[in-house]
Amino acid sequence: MRVKVTKTIDFEQVPGFILEIISECNELLHASANDLPKTIHDIQIFLEKCKQVQENLIVINDKIDDSINIFSGWHQALNAPPAEQASEQYEPEEQHLEDN
Repeated sequence: MRVKVTKTIDFEQVPGFILEIISECNELLHASANDLPKTIHDIQIFLEKCKQVQENLIVINDKIDDSINIFSGWHQALNAPPAEQASEQYEPEEQHLEDN
């Protein structure tokens, strides 16, 4: 079973984090290419290897999607206009419950 997790890092670390994910994808992709069956003499081994490569490709796809989403959010934040002055921040009014 696969699950999504949240990780907090400094803004400046995002590009390096994305490159780490892409590097993992690259390594898994090369390993998967090497794991592709070279013969079909043993049907069971052939099917197992093909299935493992398919599963690795799903993991790679998910990691690339994550990288795209992380990079898009980082790029958007990088190019966002500066935040408004602190004095203009929303401050909720004090509210009181009335006794009935």
